[in-house]
Amino acid sequence: MTDELPSKLEGKTAVEVSGNLLGEISEVEPQIKGGQIIFKVTIVQQGEYFSRSSYVGRKVKYLSPKDILSVGKDCVIISYGEIPPLNEITELVERAGKQQQLQEEMESLRKEYYESVENAKKLSQDLELATEKVKRSSRMEEEYQTLKETVIEQEGKLKIARDYVGVMEELENMIRALRDDIRGMEDMEKIMRAIVNEELDARGLRKSY
Repeated sequence: MTDELPSKLEGKTAVEVSGNLLGEISEVEPQIKGGQIIFKVTIVQQGEYFSRSSYVGRKVKYLSPKDILSVGKDCVIISYGEIPPLNEITELVERAGKQQQLQEEMESLRKEYYESVENAKKLSQDLELATEKVKRSSRMEEEYQTLKETVIEQEGKLKIARDYVGVMEELENMIRALRDDIRGMEDMEKIMRAIVNEELDARGLRKSY
């Protein structure tokens, strides 16, 4: 029984007969003292469940087999050699069981809390990314509108330029036609002058110019 006791104690909640909850037994080291076997028991005290660590301290106790009144499924009752009435032991075991259940529920709540915190961080990051995408889209839309206005302005200028080129081409055609008319009139003048000169020569009336 004494040889098996260390393995039976580890991982269980230590409770004194007074009702004081010591914590969870993490290590049990058998030692010899005064020719008797004693156990160096390291007890981890429970801390704030919503802190980064659910453990805040350790306590070491030296216990003899007589100091351990009962070893249950979830808890160890330490009496230091005293044997209380059976009804107190039963009540203590029930209280320790409820305490252990409460600790497990608190641990579960702690895990859920940190999962919620991580989810909230992820949602916050997703929101930041979505906000940045919206801002980027807004900037792209503004740039598109500016570019569109520039294109429209350039198209307007191009249309004016095309109209101007058309007017200039039409004017050039008119000038070319006028020039042809002038040349035609000059040719006609030469012909008329030649006819007049011939007539004057025939009558002996031509003058020298």
